Amino acid sequence: MAKNIKINKGFTIIEVVLVLAIAGLIFLMVFVAFPALQRSQNDTRRQNDISRLSTQITQFKQNNTNGIPGATAKNDNSTLVTVEGSGIDQDSNASKRGSWAYFYKNYLLANGDIFEDPDGNAYNLEVVYCGANGTNAKPQTGVSEGEDCQSRAQRYETTFEDQGHNILVVLGARCNGEAAVAASGARNIALVYKKQSGGVLCIAN
Repeated sequence: MAKNIKINKGFTIIEVVLVLAIAGLIFLMVFVAFPALQRSQNDTRRQNDISRLSTQITQFKQNNTNGIPGATAKNDNSTLVTVEGSGIDQDSNASKRGSWAYFYKNYLLANGDIFEDPDGNAYNLEVVYCGANGTNAKPQTGVSEGEDCQSRAQRYETTFEDQGHNILVVLGARCNGEAAVAASGARNIALVYKKQSGGVLCIAN
């Protein structure tokens, strides 16, 4: 007489533990990768913002017989200039046609546009000459063509967090990879910004 064998269906403890381990590993990978992906996406947006800044500087040149902002304003391009984006409406220089503050308000913020970091804070412009040291933004002797000038322009000494939202506008410079290097003429401009994911954005105008 044949016996009926009853088979119990279900998962063994080993199978359950294995599934949980795989799920945990996937969760951990997503948890680690997501912040890095977000930083990368933010840096891509920053690069687009700085490319827009470069485009507007070119537009300013075209509207002002190839002159750059500050060239005709007594307050700019002779000492270190910082234009605070969040306080642009209170900046007295914004009414001085041709100043960097005027450029910020009338070119970057034209038609109700915003010029903000992905975290929602307005960008600032910190304008220096290649070869600037400390608060002295006048061109210095001894800075030769192609020489790295960003250490003098306070790039290497800061982290992304310490830099705040300052875009470094280096006059008399061009980009060589991540580095701004000396180039003849203040109309050559390198735009420099720390990347959140590491490294530096450098876009030449």
